[in-house]
Amino acid sequence: MIVLSDLDNSHYELHAPGWNTRDVTLLRPSDTSLLFISASHSLEIERLMDLGWLKRKGYKKAVKHNYRTSDNGLSYIAQIKKAFTNGNVLVSVAEKGYANLFLCSKCRNTANCECGGKLQIDGDKKIPQCYLCCKVYNDWKCNFCGDSRPYVISKGIDRTAEEIGKALSKASILISSGTKQIDYLPDGRHVILATAGSEPNGEYSAVVMLDGERIFNRPTLRSEELAKHLWFSLLCKASSEAEIFMSLQNNHPLVQSILRNDSSYLAKNQLKERKQSKLPPYYRIASVEGRKADISKFAENLRSSSIYEVTGPMVLKNDFSKLIIRSPLEQASELVDLLDDVVKVQSIKGKGIFKVRFDQFDI
Repeated sequence: MIVLSDLDNSHYELHAPGWNTRDVTLLRPSDTSLLFISASHSLEIERLMDLGWLKRKGYKKAVKHNYRTSDNGLSYIAQIKKAFTNGNVLVSVAEKGYANLFLCSKCRNTANCECGGKLQIDGDKKIPQCYLCCKVYNDWKCNFCGDSRPYVISKGIDRTAEEIGKALSKASILISSGTKQIDYLPDGRHVILATAGSEPNGEYSAVVMLDGERIFNRPTLRSEELAKHLWFSLLCKASSEAEIFMSLQNNHPLVQSILRNDSSYLAKNQLKERKQSKLPPYYRIASVEGRKADISKFAENLRSSSIYEVTGPMVLKNDFSKLIIRSPLEQASELVDLLDDVVKVQSIKGKGIFKVRFDQFDI
């Protein structure tokens, strides 16, 4: 049985009971051959390899990549120009859009709408618009100092394409993102800008990986895993003598992992941190949603037990709350049985039934 890129969120079922491909595969009989293939494995698979349940097999090809990082003093534009003479260039960007967040150029205060939402600049019209209520500001001025000059701090793919287009005026610039994805590299020589998962299949003379800080530090549990998986996957599209630009400092753990050509280098540190923080893959996590009063009472009962780590209740919309429950792997089956019994009792009594999810893709 072969599982390709188990860290991809498409392996996780969104509806109840919320299974994922990796865990279902591991339930197969012991005489089943299991093969997990990925440019960078999930921490769940890394843990199983450390335990000896799975064997690590690396297939490394001989490459002579020319690496550059953001502290080398070189612009990624210079590498694009150099590599473009030899072939196609792939530029990875974190977000679509033009200017997803901007400040006042004079006083550096955030540009906000009167509804409280932040303003963005659309790539076609280049007019500030609220992402929340969609109000358009044709004559935007800073609410604090009155200046009308925007200072972009969160560039989208359209703005990056515009900057590269100015530097390489005769180059073909293509964008692959969202609903307008390019599946295969077209004939000719191009600079392809793509968001994660939208990269055209093909071989590139340069791979430019931008927005490293943004993707590595997103406020989610798997941000570091996903950043590592994305960048190692992009390297698989680079030719043997490609130019590689990484928008992180040279001493960053992800950069060091790439320079060593070893995705497990970063994983070892991540596993250590997860264990200390009582997080997956050493703990199982259950998310429980329900009416505020019911969730609050359930939380009190759970806290009387020293087995579980309880976070919340966290207030949701429409008088609902959510609990996050963490359990050591050794007691995880007891938590599953407990939540199953609670839901059954609620169903019999005709009360509001809790929405329970175990081991979600991300938190």
